[in-house]
Amino acid sequence: MSSNWPMVHPWLEIITWYENDEKGPKDVEKGMLYAYRDRKNKKRTFRALWIQRINAGARLHGMSYSKFMGKIHANGIELNRKVLADLAMNHPEAFKTIALSLK
Repeated sequence: MSSNWPMVHPWLEIITWYENDEKGPKDVEKGMLYAYRDRKNKKRTFRALWIQRINAGARLHGMSYSKFMGKIHANGIELNRKVLADLAMNHPEAFKTIALSLK
């Protein structure tokens, strides 16, 4: 890729660079598909991790994850799973305060 090309999307530039190679554009397209798929998988994986951490914290205070989250929503506490998981893991006293307020 020479520096005098007009700047377009980086992946378009890569496809143009490979235009003489039969395999190149297909590899780039496949890579973009994997990137799209894995961005979705990353969200799914992190949500599962947050749920496990909240579940562990809730069980320390005598509740299951589902009962804990049900009470969180019923009491109008607007903390998302990411924040609750962080509290459960890194700030157990704050998580304990939330758990005790739900009982």
